[in-house]
Formats: sequence, structure tokens, C-alpha cells
Amino acid sequence: MKRKTFATLNTSQSSLKVKIHDVILINPKKEDSKQGEGVISCHHITILEKLEIETPDEDAEDVPQSLEDGGQSTIDELKEVNLGIIEEPRLTFITASLSTEKEGKYMSLLTEYKDIFAWSYKEMPELDLKVAVHHLAIKPGYRSIKQAQRRFRPELIP
Repeated sequence: MKRKTFATLNTSQSSLKVKIHDVILINPKKEDSKQGEGVISCHHITILEKLEIETPDEDAEDVPQSLEDGGQSTIDELKEVNLGIIEEPRLTFITASLSTEKEGKYMSLLTEYKDIFAWSYKEMPELDLKVAVHHLAIKPGYRSIKQAQRRFRPELIP
């Protein structure tokens, strides 16, 4: 298999067009062949690269000030609701800005599916406690020492 690449330039109509041709010879003629001339199969691949870039006529709009500040998270007032009973509370939060109709729909949906939620690690037996609980590797009897803060780029700190 052989590959030949060549380019064709066209400078008509005050524009430059470049065509790059790749010719791949699948079954090239062998020089030591006793049959004489043979048929060579080839595939022609043409790639046209367009050098003119189309720009839209639209101008970019200014960015809203809320995005310039890095985007602030929305903070809603929350209302604590109990999905369980008084002896065994299942506390969760919903937004306080809901209408009474929507709040009732949310509460009925949450109470209908409250058995899906895991309220403690005991309700998740397949969860390994070595993964879920954080432990510091500190030997008993040693006291902890607070290290000084490392300053990687002190020129940025005022």
C-alpha cells in the first residue's frame, strides 16, 4: 500500500483555494512481476479546505451583571417538615415560598415515597463504613500540632 499526497492551488476570482489530494494505492504494481503491466486499483480522496471565515452580522450582547459577579446561588427560605412520627422524626426541608396547594402536593408525594429515602447509615447496609466515615490516622497518646499555612504565591496575598 502506498500513499501519495499533492496539493492544487487555484487563485481565480481574487480568492485562494487549496485542494489537498490523497491517493492511496491498494495494489501497486510490482517491478519483478512476470506478467508485465497490471491493473492498479486506487482510491481518490479529496479534501477542500475553506479559508474564508464567515462571521455573523450579530454583535455580542453585554453580559448581565449577575454573571459578572461569578454567579450567586439562590437562597430561599426553607421550611422544616417531618415525614415521620414524633417518636421517630424524618426531618427534611422544602422551600417556604410554595403556595399551600403546591406544598400539600409536595408533602403527599414525599410521604408516599418516604420509604425510598435512607435516614441513617443503619438503613444502608450495603454502604461500607470504611468509605462513609472519615477517620484520621493518629496514634493514640500523641498530641496534634497545628502547622503553619503554606504560601504558594505570596504576591497574591495582600
